[in-house]
Amino acid sequence: MGRAAATDRLPPDVRAWLEHELRNSNFTGYEALAEKLKDKGYPIGATSLWRYGKRMKQLRAKSQIYVEMAKFLPQDDEDALSGAVLSMIQSNFFDIMMAMDSDEEEDNEKRLKMLSDAAHAMANLSRASVNQKKWSRNVREEDARKLAALEKEAKTGKSGLDMETLKRVREEIYGLA
Repeated sequence: MGRAAATDRLPPDVRAWLEHELRNSNFTGYEALAEKLKDKGYPIGATSLWRYGKRMKQLRAKSQIYVEMAKFLPQDDEDALSGAVLSMIQSNFFDIMMAMDSDEEEDNEKRLKMLSDAAHAMANLSRASVNQKKWSRNVREEDARKLAALEKEAKTGKSGLDMETLKRVREEIYGLA
């Protein structure tokens, strides 16, 4: 295994500063950035900074694509986002497997581990989402049963509630028509 890139070994605050500078300069001016880093005590060449900037631009482009894709997800389909994330993870797995014999094997191994962890987390989130939807559906069904029983009592005059009050409760509190 090779050693980590010089930019990856920077302290988090310096890396955050570098990323901010790269974005603000629209990924140009690598020589000047190399000089600023050297003045801060981090001698990193412009070529290394260019490679780091290239990776950042690629990640930024992918993020923008994902944001645009998310705009087309149906707003009323709660499973659409989970499905989209799973598709992106699968796509990345495929990309990594296709590139496994490249020169960036160490990066691919890290990405594969990271994606594996993300897939595991997504599976847990999907299970939690399914359980939450079941619970929500059960609560709505129970509320509907209780309201129906109250309406039945109101129609027969057995409760102190009238139909108009129950209609208002149904609409204003439960948001049901």
